[in-house]
Amino acid sequence: MLGLIAALIFAASLCADCFAVSACSSVTLKSVTGRRILLVAIVFAIVQTAFLAGGWFFGDLFVGYIHKVARIIGFLLLLYVGGSMVLEAVRKKEGEPHDLNGLKNIFIGAVATSIDALAVGISLSMDGESAGDVAMKSAAVFLVTFLSVVLGIRGGVLAGRKFGRPAELVGGLVLIGIGVGILLGSPSRAAEEEDGPVPVCHLLICCRSANSGTTFLVNGEWNPAHDYRDIDQVRDILQKVKDAGVNVVSVDFTNPPEWEMGEGGLIHQGRGDGLNWPGYGKMLDNIVTVCHEKDMQFIIFIGNPAAWTMKYWNTVAGFVWERYAQDPAYRRYGFGDDRPLMVVFYPGDLFWPLWERTPDEEKDNLAKFRLGTCQVNDPIEPYPSDGWGYRSTSESSDGTVRFACPNAGVPPTDWARIGATEWKERVDWALGATEYAVFGSYDDTCDGIHWGICDVSESKRPYHINQTTVDDPFIYYNILKEALSHRNR
Repeated sequence: MLGLIAALIFAASLCADCFAVSACSSVTLKSVTGRRILLVAIVFAIVQTAFLAGGWFFGDLFVGYIHKVARIIGFLLLLYVGGSMVLEAVRKKEGEPHDLNGLKNIFIGAVATSIDALAVGISLSMDGESAGDVAMKSAAVFLVTFLSVVLGIRGGVLAGRKFGRPAELVGGLVLIGIGVGILLGSPSRAAEEEDGPVPVCHLLICCRSANSGTTFLVNGEWNPAHDYRDIDQVRDILQKVKDAGVNVVSVDFTNPPEWEMGEGGLIHQGRGDGLNWPGYGKMLDNIVTVCHEKDMQFIIFIGNPAAWTMKYWNTVAGFVWERYAQDPAYRRYGFGDDRPLMVVFYPGDLFWPLWERTPDEEKDNLAKFRLGTCQVNDPIEPYPSDGWGYRSTSESSDGTVRFACPNAGVPPTDWARIGATEWKERVDWALGATEYAVFGSYDDTCDGIHWGICDVSESKRPYHINQTTVDDPFIYYNILKEALSHRNR
């Protein structure tokens, strides 16, 4: 029973435009037959339901492509109908017959008001909604659309009889307004967009031996090897990240041994420190738990598909999709693309040619994500998907994503810790991105891109230390925090 009620509420929120459009486009009618009302209501209901179901069924194909185009089409259709009404209201003589509910305009109105149903269907697909749930919602959408159009036409005819030409003029302007709302993505119907750029930082869950004497302030103590298996440490670290103004964390799972899950669920045989999935999985689950507690979001950062094959990482992506990507705290890209975000440790100019050579069945899980790429160990020619790291500074070719960290140098240049002034300049530069600003890592001492609260005075790694900042463990953290707090003000 609760499922049926929820489906009806869902349908009512989706079908508001159908009522408005049918009412506004009926004000020119002096009378209307029951047969005509039935025809219009059935056409609207069929198209609305078909767009919802089609968005769900073809979600992977539509998202990020047809979604944007569909909004433009919806706007143009309603601009045509509404504009025609406004012009006729101004030009025509009193009593001149004019019927905007001809078959062509019925179809135009039905398609225009179904754009949001297409977008919602895509979202349901990305959320992994079952066929049974979608069938129930589709049935509710058909019923509610039918009833709303019937009521809308009746109300529009009555308004037209009472107010005449002014009602037609207002109706046309309302239709144009609805079209503009579809184009811009009305907050009541579409996922709210961020005012970019969205701040992000990476978290390094492994390689604590790389601290090499560097200690991080965790729960009031200087810890040489903090551990994400300890949820109290996770809470303190993520609170510091959040206090700095960063609400999205990218969890570094770029090493294949981190995905070894044991017999019966083996992704990879694992090598290295022997911790493997039982330990790393707990780290990730702790991060997810704390993200929920602190109203933060996370994404997963996977490894090099050239070294471990696209097929291998596609298996990992399937596991992430099933276990994590449907979690409300998992970050979706936004900005018109509702796919979950995943970052690949490989530059775009190498990744995408490899992608094209890979059979579809070996990348079908990866294709469900919005994939970001990054600089690794060589200078790169920026690609549209780049900008997510992982050396010095980098950006996507279109400037939508920028990465900055307190470490300078891309091999063969030697790594070096930059000073406070240069770090502030880099932070300000990254905030010039239009969608995402990625600020190194809170704690990646392995690559030296960390900006967290840490004491590097005893570090054995030269690229952890800048002599002008070595005495202030808070300096890089505070510079970022100040920049982000000033931006928020």
